[in-house]
Parts: sequence; structure tokens; C-alpha cells
Amino acid sequence: MKYEYYKKEPISLFKAILRSITLFFLGIVIFVVGVMSYCNLFLSYYPVSGGSMRPLINATYDRGDFVYATKNISDVTYGDIIIYQKTEQTLVIKRVIAMGNDNLMLKEDNGEYAIYLQYNSTGEWQKLEEDYIYDKSYYNYTYSKLYHTNPKDTIEHIPASQFLTDENGNKYYHIDEGEIFYAGDNRLTSNDCFNYGSVSQENLVAKVVYLIHKDEPRIWQVIMQFLGIYKWR
Repeated sequence: MKYEYYKKEPISLFKAILRSITLFFLGIVIFVVGVMSYCNLFLSYYPVSGGSMRPLINATYDRGDFVYATKNISDVTYGDIIIYQKTEQTLVIKRVIAMGNDNLMLKEDNGEYAIYLQYNSTGEWQKLEEDYIYDKSYYNYTYSKLYHTNPKDTIEHIPASQFLTDENGNKYYHIDEGEIFYAGDNRLTSNDCFNYGSVSQENLVAKVVYLIHKDEPRIWQVIMQFLGIYKWR
């Protein structure tokens, strides 16, 4: 039997480079489309207004940053930024400070107030390190707000009867099981659990996954965060 062999015409160097570049950019396009499709199909989009989460989330009342958030809230924990259904018509974006069965107090530390937590109501009180608070003087106002030390202050506050006292006479607040305690990073303007106490986890709506700044390209920011190159939390 006679076989015929066909010699494949060699590809020129130019065509080989062109094909490689084409495949490279095609891969990037597919990746970008995939990431954005994931965001649009599996995440929820929330525009942010107000300044309670500054400086992390910069927002004004007419135009601001926005976030992508997941409805999977089973693993919400300390430090997470959440979307919470405060009232039937009001959603708020805040940071989780304490979880169910924790104890929380504010006390002086080297001339400044700081938040201390007793996790699961047991063990030593541990100082909460909040690197996202850029002005520590805000804690003085937070202390006044939590314990309502200024009787002339008409803002909403937690009733004194809800506080407990430790063996050293320090007042602390207990977060019940099934509740969370959240606060805005901008303690000076935020209306949060320091005003009205812990809230039920049942009204958690979503956990923030991606933060998009208004003055930067959306796709680029999502990709940087998706790859873990830029971390905002």
C-alpha cells in the first residue's frame, strides 16, 4: 500500500507571535468577562451614600462609592462590612464589631479611650485594634455616646439599665446570642449600635465582597481585588 505524506507549511515567526498575542488578549477578555459576569449574576450591587464609613468608603449624599456584596452571610464575623436592613425602607452599611454572647466596653488606654471585648463572655478583656479608624479622638465621642455621659445630648442612646458592671466597677454591654454589634468607621457621624444597642442577625442582608471607588475604573478594581492584589479589609 502506498502512503502519501503532506508536509505542513511552516508558520512564519511573525504569524506565530501574532497568534500568541491574540490568544493572550483573548484570554484576558474572557477572564474579565467572566469576573464581571460573576459579579452581576451572583453578587448584589449597592451604591453608598453618607459618610459613616469614611475614610474607607468615600461617599456624599448625591454621589459616592459603591460595593458588591454576597447574600451568603453564614460566615459573617468580626471586621466584616455588612449590609443591614435597619427598617423596612432603610439599608445601612456598617462594620461588625462584636458577635453574639460577647461583652463590650470602652475604657481609657494611655490617655485615650479604646474598645475592649470579652469574647464569648469568658476570659480576659482584649483591646480591639481598629486600624481603619483614622482619628482616635473619635473614641471620646463614642464613649460619651455609648454611656450617655452628657445629659444634654439628645441623640438616641442605650438605656442605662441595659449595662452590666464588672468587679472593677466598669460598665459593659452584653450582646445576646443571635445578635451582632456593628458600627461605622466614622464614629463621629455614624448612627449605629453605639446608639441603640445590638441587633438581630436575622436582618442581615449581605456581606461586602468588593469595594469600588467612584473615581477609578470599575473593572480594574474588581480584578485587582479578585486576584488578591489589592486588599481593602
